[in-house]
Amino acid sequence: MTDNMNNKANNVNKDEEDVVKLELDNGVKIVNCTPHAITILSPSLEVLYNIPSACSARVAEAKTKEEPIGDIPVTSIEYGEVTGMPELDGDEIVVVSRITAMALRGTEAVVFFPYGEERDDAGRIVGVHGLGRFAS
Repeated sequence: MTDNMNNKANNVNKDEEDVVKLELDNGVKIVNCTPHAITILSPSLEVLYNIPSACSARVAEAKTKEEPIGDIPVTSIEYGEVTGMPELDGDEIVVVSRITAMALRGTEAVVFFPYGEERDDAGRIVGVHGLGRFAS
């Protein structure tokens, strides 16, 4: 995997509210609301963009212990409210985790999630090939 850091489209800036955004050459701004940087890879595994984390949007979980299956504990999980989303202008592309994007379905939020994971030999995610979103 090569690092194409000479790509002038990798302009990271902070706006007046100190939310880190990646601004592409075409003016599109991307805000990464996951707890880690997102590396976008080309098909040849070159680093196209490294999008730093601006915040960490999370989904609340309510957990309830249930009847075990034999000696295996069982927990039911109910997802709740999404927290940690910044105040934005509305012209940004917002990237969240896939579970957060699922929790935001049916709301006015337009969000994307990292998609097309590329893994190293140990199975760790080293980048993604794009962004995904759930169909309406």
